This record gives sequence, structure tokens and C-alpha cells, in this order.
Amino acid sequence: MLMLVFKLGVEFMKRVIKGRETCMDKSTLQGKYNWIPEGWAMEIRAGWEGKNKKMFKLFVHKSSGVRFSSKENVSVFEEIVQGTKLPATRLSFEDVLLFEELVKERKVSRGTVDTECDTHSQDNMLAQVDFYTSRLSAGWIKETIYRKCSQGVKKDLYFTDPVSHLVFRTKKSAEQYFWTKGNLKDGCSPTLSVRDKYFFDKCKDMPDERYWDRQYEAAEENPN
Repeated sequence: MLMLVFKLGVEFMKRVIKGRETCMDKSTLQGKYNWIPEGWAMEIRAGWEGKNKKMFKLFVHKSSGVRFSSKENVSVFEEIVQGTKLPATRLSFEDVLLFEELVKERKVSRGTVDTECDTHSQDNMLAQVDFYTSRLSAGWIKETIYRKCSQGVKKDLYFTDPVSHLVFRTKKSAEQYFWTKGNLKDGCSPTLSVRDKYFFDKCKDMPDERYWDRQYEAAEENPN
């Protein structure tokens, strides 16, 4: 029994280590965006309607709703906020206005990119990607897909394991797989990975609707 517990512990630590290694690999989505601070997420929004419609990538500070379109702007914002010693969980957009002169001095736009896409509602939201998920190790990705339906906007959640690349529809099933490597049948193999979907810089041409249709193949249990 003790040997079994030890074996499970070693395998678990290997999964944790491999997940962290993913965050250091610049060829992965996690590695490309390992600079994103905790409390921030990546947003994908549709641009203005038109012949050359595009989708844009933004970085949102989740507690205040402030958005930037570049790593540099996020870094400057973080420096200013940390200098005020204001708790991030209490930060509001009104608080950010207090830093306006400092932001202007740094030549950083104050959080919106309205010339490229609307950020005032969720009407043009396509997806949100989180790289920090509690009770899951570094490397796991939480993906929220926004879909319009008769009731308004529906949010579909997906959790991607950095090692097996399996996708789980609920956090509970993702946690069970992560901690015990059990319930493999709950995981699915995506036909389009999160890396393939979100690795682009700033913006890209809007793909057709099939791009957002997540179709999966049932995961086959590894006989080894």
C-alpha cells in the first residue's frame, strides 16, 4: 500500500513539473504568455462589422475591467498600481482614473482600444483565456467560449491539461484527472488546440463559425 501511495506521488510530481516546463516553452501558448500577471486574462473580441472583419486580442484586468492590447501597457499599469500599494481586488476603473497623468507620462493608452473593437459590452466577446486556475497546476488553461443564444449569451467552459492536451468540460473533472489521473474518459481530444486558436499576435482575420465549434473525440485510455 505504501509503495502504491509513493508511486502515485512520484507520478503526480512528474505531471506538475511537466506542466511548469510548458510555461517556459515559448512555442506553447502558456510559454508565449507567461508574462501575464495573476489577476489578468486574455480576451478575444470581434472587431467592427465589415468586409475585412477581424478578431482582436486584449488583456483584461479582471477586477477592474481595464484592458490593454500590449505587454508593455500591462507592465506599466502594474508598476503604477503596485506603487500605490492599492489591493488589486479593490481596484476599480475609477481608481485607475487617478493614475491618468502618470499613464500619459508613460505614453500608455488608458485601457481601451475602441478604434479597433468595442469593449463596452459582451456582445462581441468570442473567448476568454485564463492561465491561473486554482487547484490546478501551472500550465493548465481555462477557456471560456461565448455563444449567442435565445436566452442571451451562453458561456462554455473548457480546461486543457498541458501534458496530455486533453480537454475537460468541468473544473471538477479536470481536478479529478489532475490529482489522480483518473476519469480519463471525461477528457476529450480537441480537433483544434488552444495554441492553434490563440497563438496569433494582436489580431487576425475573422475565421468562419466552424472555427469556434468545439468537436472532440473521446479520449482512449492509455493501456500502459
